[in-house]
Amino acid sequence: MNEIALNYEEKDIIDYGGLPVKCLLYVCEPGEQPFPLHWHRRMELLHIYEGTLELTISGQPITARAGDTVCIHPRCPHVAFAGEEGVRYRVLMFETSLLAEELLPYLAPLRALTAGSLRLHTCIRDEGVSREINALTDAYYTDTPSPTLVLGQLFRLVGLLAQDFCDESYAGHPADRRLWSVIDYIENNYTSPLSTAQLAAQFHYEEAYLCRRFRQQTGLTVLAYCHALRLSRARQLLEQTDQSISRIGAQCGYDTASYFIRKFSEQCGMTPARWRRLHGEKGKGQSPLTLTAPYREDAHG
Repeated sequence: MNEIALNYEEKDIIDYGGLPVKCLLYVCEPGEQPFPLHWHRRMELLHIYEGTLELTISGQPITARAGDTVCIHPRCPHVAFAGEEGVRYRVLMFETSLLAEELLPYLAPLRALTAGSLRLHTCIRDEGVSREINALTDAYYTDTPSPTLVLGQLFRLVGLLAQDFCDESYAGHPADRRLWSVIDYIENNYTSPLSTAQLAAQFHYEEAYLCRRFRQQTGLTVLAYCHALRLSRARQLLEQTDQSISRIGAQCGYDTASYFIRKFSEQCGMTPARWRRLHGEKGKGQSPLTLTAPYREDAHG
């Protein structure tokens, strides 16, 4: 993650329909935002069919064009806008941890992907990858898709990526279970006052080392991470409730309405009131991912 990636972890439960992968097709008009800033614990592959998609992934800007496949790793915040000609692209969602459990003895690359010690190239242009994505899509979109066949195609795709498109320049960090405990604690207590000194003492870190490792892992400072969670919750409340701005700010951990409005405007590009006017009615009862996709081909719920 990086400083501009101030959004929330997507908490939506993906309905895989009994299959090991979720396939969606997005069609967006020029300049349209298919999804807001967010991150999640699953893996996603975005394959561009037409047009361009302007993405920011963990703070790195990327322009993906027709034929490109974009790799989005777990816990990497990302946002995108359609290019000047619009865009049509496929999204493949899957859980690397579940895949690894299926064939554990043979899947060291998947375990490395899950642990974060291996990374794929972010944007890939390769006919073989395109063919495997199309084959997986064909297996997925049948009247009675076979989970075994879909899983086999997914293994073929991920196997090809792990074999030929690993990012050798990526210097992964050893697993740090304590750090994930810190992150989980923040996610469950972000509306309360938090400090790096308190967290370091609670989780037995030296404070400077905690700050350094936290930023290495997330791209954010602890304070920025807290703001990310607070503002994401604020957006949900603005879209789905009629509570006052000051009440929402207080619920999200901001002492004063003026400070809440300032932080919200800095990170979201508009005031909370304007966000509510633009997103409030259509946001009620829906997830942010659902709101911004103008078209989704979803044959399985």
